[in-house]
Amino acid sequence: MSDQDDLKQFIATFMEEAEETLESWEKTCLEMEKNPSSDSFTTLFRYAHNLKGSSRSVNLDAFASFIHKVEDVITLLRDGKCEYTPAYVALFFKCHSLMEYWCDNLKENIEFVPDEIADIEKIIEEFTSLNSSSDIPKILDGHEFGIFSNNELKIEQDSTNKEKNSDKNLNNIDFNISKNKSYDTIRISSSKIDIIMHYISELCTHHSIISHCNLIGKYNSKSFSNSIQICEKIIKELQSNVFSLRMLPLTSLFQRLERAAKSLAIQQNKDLTIDTEGLHVELDKNIIEKFVDPLVHVIRNAVDHGIEKTEERISKNKPIKSFIHISAKQNTSHVTITITDDGKGINPNIILKKAIQKNLISENAKLSEQEIYQLLFLPGFSTADSVTEVSGRGVGLDVVKQVLEEIGGYVNIKSQIDRGSSFEFNLPSNLSIIDVLTINVSNLKYVVPISEINEVLDLSKLVSNKVTNSEKVSMINNIPSIIKNLGEYLKNEINFEENKNSEKQVGLIVELNSTLYIFEIDEIIGIESVVFRKKSEKFQNLKYFTGSTVLPSGEPAFILSLKELINQLIIPMENHIKQETKEMMS
Repeated sequence: MSDQDDLKQFIATFMEEAEETLESWEKTCLEMEKNPSSDSFTTLFRYAHNLKGSSRSVNLDAFASFIHKVEDVITLLRDGKCEYTPAYVALFFKCHSLMEYWCDNLKENIEFVPDEIADIEKIIEEFTSLNSSSDIPKILDGHEFGIFSNNELKIEQDSTNKEKNSDKNLNNIDFNISKNKSYDTIRISSSKIDIIMHYISELCTHHSIISHCNLIGKYNSKSFSNSIQICEKIIKELQSNVFSLRMLPLTSLFQRLERAAKSLAIQQNKDLTIDTEGLHVELDKNIIEKFVDPLVHVIRNAVDHGIEKTEERISKNKPIKSFIHISAKQNTSHVTITITDDGKGINPNIILKKAIQKNLISENAKLSEQEIYQLLFLPGFSTADSVTEVSGRGVGLDVVKQVLEEIGGYVNIKSQIDRGSSFEFNLPSNLSIIDVLTINVSNLKYVVPISEINEVLDLSKLVSNKVTNSEKVSMINNIPSIIKNLGEYLKNEINFEENKNSEKQVGLIVELNSTLYIFEIDEIIGIESVVFRKKSEKFQNLKYFTGSTVLPSGEPAFILSLKELINQLIIPMENHIKQETKEMMS
């Protein structure tokens, strides 16, 4: 191996460590913004010192020189030689962005040095030139968070000194960091590796037993059947443990959301507090990478559309300080991420008016509140009156919905006018293996994610009255309920003939937007854990088929999302029927 190859390997190791350190750097800055203390200054200094030493050891001298200058600023704070102001954490956040951008480009070019470094270093020099509390940087309208408003950064010094040319706007120094940050490496506990090695050794042992029995023809022996059963258990354990290696805590994701929200709040002069819950919850790294940008868009929407300006909050007798709560909860087979704000809420009448103006719905359409909220996810839809950097272009929530469909997730919205809104995202824990019900509909097999099913009904004991080919009415829990024939909804898409002689004995209950939907099917074949495969281009237009899989029998099967079937087929059908009925009666 050449010296150049060795250097590349050392730099790769440096970047692994730098990625972890920069994540901690960002977390410390967020804590500093809330509660600046000598401990936070000391912690940040330690991260800077570690980065400087490790970068110098792999000959990244420009990086080491830059972080040394940042160290000088942190030292002033740590040693009490200057008084903390929000300007400092602003600088540290911008340094974080620069270093993240720098490391991102070092992967392709080990000689890379960002052009923007000169602008940041000039500002750093102005910070370090301050010698007393009277020389503390005064930031125009830049309070509480690390990104300034559109006002320029000015450092005012003693009137006897010549005014420095420091009207640099930190917010205008931007770095083209990859939007979907990819985790090329994941740190894994050695104990997890030990567990996997144990299972592999056990698997090898029982594989040898099976091979020996096969060689001598003892297929019915006890040792053969025992080893088969043990191998099945070991494979399941290996599957679980290997997938756990891809799981990452949501700490980094929540830090990014918090920083994005606070940054926009500062730009819009909104007093905002953010609290988080469930940082320990883990998600597959691929899901985090796919969904981070949609979540950033949603939380920026919450700040821009939801949180009122100070004057408006005062007029409503609401606290001046607004809040956004970001939480995560681990469920059986999925993770729920909720973003809640205490802003103005979503006004269904405004959404309805905009949808009519854009000819998305007719003027006479009668939609439930939840159906109105779903209009927010239509392409090109926006309630903003003017185009800004954040809103008004009609690009955003439709992309959120698209990504949700790709990963097999869904969203629920709750809102009260002047009380706030809540976006609840339900995401699969991983994208590779899902727990499903294998069902038979008109002699075709489908799999339905168990996470979508509220309850399974025995329809054989119910008395039903047929209403249409696709629906019948029955009393369930003393409530008249419509039971929908799933085969009738699928036959036009899959091109099969409904089995008229089939006695459907099973019902699947699905809840969406606080409404229960009941689907009758021929039978449940079993419960399986299957490998998720992306659907082919041929079926891209069928949004309710989220993917495909291969059953244990070797047969292919569609992965059917009943919730998307409701959104894509049933709700539009019901709205159309309501509209036609109303027109006939008028």
